[in-house]
Amino acid sequence: MRLRGHTGDLPELRTALPAALGDDLLALYLDGSFPHPDIPPLASDSRLWLFVQPNTQMQRVREAFLPIRSTHPELFRQGPAVASVADFALYDLLFPDHSTRLRREAQLLAGTDLLHQLPDPVPPEPIVRLAHIAGETIRCSALLTYSPAATRDRARLVQRLRWMANQQASLTQSGSKDQTSPLDFLTDLHAYLAAQSSHYPTYHWNGPLSSKAPPSHLPGAVALVGLERQLIIVMPEVDRPLLDRIDWNAVLDLVSDDFTGIMLATPWQLRLAASIDMAMELYLRSFELVWGSDVLGGCQPSEQHVLANAAELPVSVLVQQLPADYVMSEETELGKLIHDAQNTLLKIQLRSEVIARRKKILPSRPPGRLPGQETPLHERVAANLRHFRWWAEHLTASWKELDGMAER
Repeated sequence: MRLRGHTGDLPELRTALPAALGDDLLALYLDGSFPHPDIPPLASDSRLWLFVQPNTQMQRVREAFLPIRSTHPELFRQGPAVASVADFALYDLLFPDHSTRLRREAQLLAGTDLLHQLPDPVPPEPIVRLAHIAGETIRCSALLTYSPAATRDRARLVQRLRWMANQQASLTQSGSKDQTSPLDFLTDLHAYLAAQSSHYPTYHWNGPLSSKAPPSHLPGAVALVGLERQLIIVMPEVDRPLLDRIDWNAVLDLVSDDFTGIMLATPWQLRLAASIDMAMELYLRSFELVWGSDVLGGCQPSEQHVLANAAELPVSVLVQQLPADYVMSEETELGKLIHDAQNTLLKIQLRSEVIARRKKILPSRPPGRLPGQETPLHERVAANLRHFRWWAEHLTASWKELDGMAER
């Protein structure tokens, strides 16, 4: 069976999967293309998007997808996104650039073409879009030190980098969509951000350099900033010679007692991302200066950006992360999946409580408790999804009310 070309190469997507889901499936889209033989399967940017009825059991989606997963394990390693129309409306609000691209590029495989029946999302302001690129570039730079044991995690970062680099190339008619090296993607994105920085001088940093010399293994470093066990290395600029010159795994080894990964940023990029795309982290004072200059001094996130950040996490987990992980996990992995999901729910709750305390209002919590370990695993996954949906709806409504979007 050929794995490239058009969707007829994999008829299960047009026939067996829709048949297994029946009336629960409203629409099935392919975002991306079938893996090309010259691209490693784990680096494929292909993803299925399933639009389902509001009360569809996720276990049924998992069972319908299992035959495809077992027959073609090399396909769609990142798993499908699954959403009701109401879920996707939340995604539209918070991730308008991606949902706009879906409308433009995704291929309908089965069902009704819902994407082109739904209202177009409100595009983000240019500075918000640029801050998202800056933040994603920082987060994806973590791939510099991923070990062979974390192949799937690294592949996901490569996929995100490729998508951003290709979007940037489309906007500026620069770069190459045929590049496959993560370092090429990072280089292109940093060049794009550097070119944009002159248009937004508010986020330039002009503070004094540290009187202490930078670490010998990081010549030229401006600062080292900790963020949730990740170490952000701040350099005056990031280009290909810098990426090639430093042994990033050796750097991680040196700091591994305190940090599980490293990331990379310039002062302007970090200030922009922290003020908008990472506003929740800045609001919670999660950035910690480990060494060097205080490059985040004076940065203040707006309440709108804080609430938007707070809503993004449950929405992305609800639509993309948890459905994909659940569908693709082995039965023996479900316990860990539930544990990780509940840790994320706790993180969302604690963030919400901090916001409520600072606003001097009562914190909100979803109704009902999550079931305990005596409950079957698949029911526990479903309960976690319900809690993520409640948080997604609640936090998005709070942001819309503050941002004045409820009247739009």
